[in-house]
Amino acid sequence: MKVSASLRDFVLDQLQHGAGLRARSMFSGIGLYAEEVFFGIVAADTLFFKVDDSNRRDYEAAGSVLKADHESA
Repeated sequence: MKVSASLRDFVLDQLQHGAGLRARSMFSGIGLYAEEVFFGIVAADTLFFKVDDSNRRDYEAAGSVLKADHESA
């Protein structure tokens, strides 16, 4: 499912102050990169961030909903 132009523009606008922000087409979504480090994807009009043990608590503390874990998905 494609990403709407309005969501793409909104996400990039919100993240514009990040160092070296870059968006690249990825499958039917958009991959998000800071410099050359992949950190998220917009797919099916949903924003997903790469989360692991090093940053999981930060996302949980911010109230993010962690929908799936690669180990259990």
